[in-house]
Amino acid sequence: MKMVGLVLAGLVLLSLSGCEAPPRFDICKYRGNSSSENFCVVSYVYLMAHPEQFEGRDVEFRAWARVASDATLFFPTREAMDDGESVSSMVAYGEAVASDLIEREGIARVLVRGRFYLSEGKVHPLDAERLGVIQNAVILP
Repeated sequence: MKMVGLVLAGLVLLSLSGCEAPPRFDICKYRGNSSSENFCVVSYVYLMAHPEQFEGRDVEFRAWARVASDATLFFPTREAMDDGESVSSMVAYGEAVASDLIEREGIARVLVRGRFYLSEGKVHPLDAERLGVIQNAVILP
């Protein structure tokens, strides 16, 4: 009788240990030389598919970029940029980012680095339909 109880207790413990959630997979490839400058290098498509995972994180990605007045708009593809597809786009404000692009005739495929925030219309009315806002954006050479 004791043996049956021990076997049942063992089976219960084994089944409970099998119910743990798998460890969370981190898609990021990290770049940076210090803990204060550690960027998650990720594809635009993955960022677009899982934006909530990158809220408030420093990211680096490739995108098509276009200057629009005092903002720089980022798109996943050239076609999305040409069509003005705002739902998949991101925005960065500041003349420094725009000036880097103006030297490249206002449109280019670039490597972008900055802090990603879901827009949810919080920052500027222009951002309401956009995927997110990149703060402290830098276009890398």
